[in-house]
Amino acid sequence: MNDHDIELLEKIRQQYNGVPYPNTPLETTPKNDFLMLFFTV
Repeated sequence: MNDHDIELLEKIRQQYNGVPYPNTPLETTPKNDFLMLFFTV
């Protein structure tokens, strides 16, 4: 693994730690709220 790969992995790690996926609780479902499928932060 070269320096570029390590740097890229670190950027991905920082993004995930800042905005984990999914950003909606798993208990929340769009089943009764169709518009929630299109909600973006």
